[in-house]
Amino acid sequence: MPHSPHPLSRPAADELVVVVTEPGRVTAAADGLMGVTGRSAATKREVAGRVTDVAPTVLHTLGVPLSRELAGAPLTTLFDDGFARRYPVRQVDTYGRPSTNRSARSGQPLDQEMIDRLRSLGYVK
Repeated sequence: MPHSPHPLSRPAADELVVVVTEPGRVTAAADGLMGVTGRSAATKREVAGRVTDVAPTVLHTLGVPLSRELAGAPLTTLFDDGFARRYPVRQVDTYGRPSTNRSARSGQPLDQEMIDRLRSLGYVK
């Protein structure tokens, strides 16, 4: 049976797919890659960017206004001119202070019977 391409490689007409990769565990420095495919993606265009540009690019693609506090900038040249006209980059001063509110934990510790059950199922060694 012939191998069919993954659905991400052929987005529907109204979809835009962004794939971000990183080389992972390597012994020498290596670059990550970010690919965009779909109706609004620029064709056969290579764009140099920084790692700090990934989040603003993905956020912009999702329609989220960008905080001026972000270190990077969206790589808008990954998209065609029509996308840029329809969706200009929007900015906000800040996303606000990070939340430090943590809800109090209300769970109970596992009793020995539950641990034994999980062990019998192979979830706990």
